[in-house]
Amino acid sequence: MVIALIRGMKFTTFRSALFETAKLTAMIFSIIWGVLIFVGFSWGSPDYLMLLPALSVV
Repeated sequence: MVIALIRGMKFTTFRSALFETAKLTAMIFSIIWGVLIFVGFSWGSPDYLMLLPALSVV
């Protein structure tokens, strides 16, 4: 992060890149959670609920 700022990246560009990265990460995790829930319902087993706390972000 510091190297990008030292090499001339403006702070507003850097902040925008961080926000875009955070949004992309949230989208990926949402897709993973949705797939886990869908698979759990389609199999008819409540065991998928045990996987959800392992994926939670603190």
